[in-house]
Amino acid sequence: QIAAIKARRDADLSNGGLTPGERTKVVSDSERAISDLRRQYRIKELDDQESLEKAKLAKVKEGSLDQYNARLAVINLETKKQIEAAQGNAAKIEEIEANKQKAIADLGKQFKFNQSDEEITQRVAGINQQLAAVRAGSDQELQLKKDLVSQQEAMDVAKAQATIENETKLEAAVLEIHTNAQKTRNALDDQYVTSAIARHREELAAEAKQQLLALNKTINDPTTSQLNRLFAQKDAVRVDIDATQKEIIAIRTAIKDSKGDVSEYVKKLHDLELQLQALN
Repeated sequence: QIAAIKARRDADLSNGGLTPGERTKVVSDSERAISDLRRQYRIKELDDQESLEKAKLAKVKEGSLDQYNARLAVINLETKKQIEAAQGNAAKIEEIEANKQKAIADLGKQFKFNQSDEEITQRVAGINQQLAAVRAGSDQELQLKKDLVSQQEAMDVAKAQATIENETKLEAAVLEIHTNAQKTRNALDDQYVTSAIARHREELAAEAKQQLLALNKTINDPTTSQLNRLFAQKDAVRVDIDATQKEIIAIRTAIKDSKGDVSEYVKKLHDLELQLQALN
């Protein structure tokens, strides 16, 4: 759809009879349409995520940490949807954020009454036990480490609710706990994404190297016919193109999955796209 909007824009701009004002309006209208469409995509994605979290709520035990995490996720997703719908309205966004903070605080209070430090401690021990048995760098290890963060988050919230009487100070403390825990989870995600992408790129490079070794052997063999050498040279270029395309896909996945600074990925993606253009 975005491509269609751009195509219509380019077609309209190709009309030499347009005034400067009309050309500006064509560009402005297309940018607004693309922005609206992207916002719809983001809201649709948030809707899907919210449906998944609500499905979890139907299965989890009442008062459990899983229920708490699912409800917290729903609050965060609903807030993101509301902010998207606000379309930059600062006053509305401020109101949405305030409502979010209150909802999180209320959720934390409810959780305090349903979850004891002893239960959390037992779960942490169980998670640590599982961590000792999983493969380093695996998805299971990542999830278990994030579970540990969530357990510590829940314990900190319960302690804050048990010790801070002032409502304003309590809300600020709980918000800080949630913010710091989410930063830690995001950092874990980015760490594992970086590691996974690095391993994948190493695998791609090794695969391409093996293919190129065989092709270069043919190319450099003095007994190779001119035609076969030409075929081998073309195949070598194709190997480079395929490897570069796969690496571009890997970097785009990293940009999509990363929750932190993606500037290095963006720079690498740009370099790879230029490299691909040169190969083609």
